[in-house]
Order: sequence, then structure tokens, then C-alpha cells
Amino acid sequence: QLLSPERVVPVARLCHYLECPPLLEAAVRTLASAVDAANAPSVLLLAHELGEPALERAAVGGILADLDEVEKAEYWLELPPLTRATLRTLRDATARNPLLSAGPHAARGSSAS
Repeated sequence: QLLSPERVVPVARLCHYLECPPLLEAAVRTLASAVDAANAPSVLLLAHELGEPALERAAVGGILADLDEVEKAEYWLELPPLTRATLRTLRDATARNPLLSAGPHAARGSSAS
């Protein structure tokens, strides 16, 4: 299988270099669906390398979902310091956002009075 877990990153890089969008898109989908706390930093680095916003969104989402675990991951310190600080700020802002934490009716407002 061409897009096996062992080959998907080199295939993505090669497809980017050779400008082969269909296979690159398939590789990006495969990588995005496999983001977890252990690999999210390296996926984010790869997303930047390839200029792939969809992959970047998946990696950032994975990082923000479990930042405490991600910070223990092998590639966390490979991210630039400003990127690490920005991700921490985003996570903190998300945690304090009442629209995201107050439940499904928070965005519409309440009319309890």
C-alpha cells in the first residue's frame, strides 16, 4: 500500500516536490486523520513544510485538544518558541471562552428572565 503509515510522510514530501496534487491530497487526508498527542507537533512542522493549511488545522486541533500530553511529545521542542507560546495562548483563551464552554445554547444567548 502506497500510503501505509511508514510511507505516508515521504510520499507527501515527494508529491509536494513533484507537484502531484491528487496523491498529495490523499496523503494529507491520511495524515490529518492520524493526528494524536504524540505526533501532532511533527505533523504541524510537516504542514508548514508542505504549505498545507488543512493539515495545519488538523495538527493545531490535535495540539489544542490535549496540550498537556503534547508538551511531553518528542517533537514539541522542535516547534519554534513563538509557535509553542501561541498554541498555549490559544488553548488558554479557548478554555476561558464562555461561548465554547457554556453549552449548546450559549451562542444564541438566553432568555431566562
